[in-house]
Amino acid sequence: MDRDVAALVQPIFDTALTSAREILEAFEERNHQIKGAGYPTQIQLRNHQTLLFHIDEQQQRVRIDAEPGGGYRLVYPDEKRGIGSTELLHLCETHPEQFSPNVALRPIVQDSLLPTVAYVAGPSETAYFAQLETLYRFFEVPMPLIYPRHRMTIVENKIRRLLEKLQLDYETILNSRGNFVETYLRQHAGQELYRMLEQVDQQIGEALENLEPLLTRYDPTLVQSLHKTRLSIEGSFRKLSGKITRSLGNRNETLVNQLERLMLLLLPQHTYQERMLNLIYFCIKYGCGFFEELLANLPEDTRRHYVVEL
Repeated sequence: MDRDVAALVQPIFDTALTSAREILEAFEERNHQIKGAGYPTQIQLRNHQTLLFHIDEQQQRVRIDAEPGGGYRLVYPDEKRGIGSTELLHLCETHPEQFSPNVALRPIVQDSLLPTVAYVAGPSETAYFAQLETLYRFFEVPMPLIYPRHRMTIVENKIRRLLEKLQLDYETILNSRGNFVETYLRQHAGQELYRMLEQVDQQIGEALENLEPLLTRYDPTLVQSLHKTRLSIEGSFRKLSGKITRSLGNRNETLVNQLERLMLLLLPQHTYQERMLNLIYFCIKYGCGFFEELLANLPEDTRRHYVVEL
């Protein structure tokens, strides 16, 4: 935002405006390649969007779009204001501090000001830079080497002992999703009951399926009623299954609390621990030397997810 610093990257801002269409085409081509390889894209740009925002007189940060027939428009939440090419480019040349890069252009601006040899990135950031590589080439800014950071789950002794007690392994926990507690209860606290429930559900489904061709020959108008009956039975079984799960939870309150505690510390909010827990949590508990000890014991290979037992 400093005027003198903004002046250093004014040529990048100018190119972002004058070559908006070519930039979008190059970016979309890269997205197509990434999706074709089976990977998701992190950044989505709108049609006609430039990579810049304008800081207006009220200090609002307003997106700049390129008009298909020439000129530009400032996109406010409740309106769009047209602005001519000559006026906007002159403003960019004389007051570059009134322009701000968006999420895709910001790394290009940063690395043009402060060239970076390597960038240590998490999984999402690594994918993010796979998209940005085409922009680095377009703006002729050397792209830093992207080096994946360590990924890990830190396990304290009390949690490890609880895992052993419940006969659980790290892979089961880390690959689980939001229904983990329910699944565990079904498999360990009510396995026989759920197995019988599934058998009865399957037998009823097969009986109704066998009934349909006979009913079709006898009176086709009743087939729709049969379908409705089947949906009603399936819905009733789902309700019964939910009631059984709640009953098991009430009867095994201590077990449920233990399972929820495991999930809270190993997979908080059903995502990887490293995305939710700050390392300061462990630093407070184990001292500042925790960082150095962790670094000393981690392998150099960063391609896998590590489980670190304390």
